[in-house]
Amino acid sequence: MVELLRTYTEDNAAQAKDDARTCIVKCLARPNLLIMDHLLGLRPVEALKGDPIHEVQYAEISYMLQNTTLGLIENYIWELNRYIKSHT
Repeated sequence: MVELLRTYTEDNAAQAKDDARTCIVKCLARPNLLIMDHLLGLRPVEALKGDPIHEVQYAEISYMLQNTTLGLIENYIWELNRYIKSHT
């Protein structure tokens, strides 16, 4: 679906709003998809600005980025502590 949305131009992006909504909803439903920022630059998704699903997508991306960053930091600290303990 993302490949399909990439084919739209600025001139015809509004015609694909339904496809963009479907794509966002499908991405939100995938628990193994951590980051959806690849959708942000798609013209049909940009055409959804002001639509509630667009706001949900931005909120989800922000949440996922924060949690991913925190998770990486926590994992780094855990690994660092494990390394220090094993070498002392």
